[in-house]
Amino acid sequence: MSEVLLVRSEGPVLWLTLNRPDRRNALNRELRSRLLEELRRADEDQNVRVVVISGAGGNFCAGADLSEFVELDALGIREYNRRWGTQVIAWTIQNLSKIVIAAVDGYCLGGGFELALACDIIVAT
Repeated sequence: MSEVLLVRSEGPVLWLTLNRPDRRNALNRELRSRLLEELRRADEDQNVRVVVISGAGGNFCAGADLSEFVELDALGIREYNRRWGTQVIAWTIQNLSKIVIAAVDGYCLGGGFELALACDIIVAT
């Protein structure tokens, strides 16, 4: 199984690459959790000055991986969103003490667009 989030440091720049190209980098629970973890870690790391979020395989992010919601009832969906919802990720990005850049290529849909909008800068190709 491959890593859902690729993490690479280049001096003061931390690159976070969404790595589910077969699903157009749709946000599943594992990817959401890892992204939040790395964003929080970056916020505390004094060596990191800029965070760049990108997507693997020619797409930024297709939004939520809806296949995860099929087996959840209303309370399950509410709990999922409380812990890993795109709003939680967006809030974390907006409140980060670092500059966050969305490097958008290809599809940027739904929650993926919300993710990009939360960033300080969007560079789209």
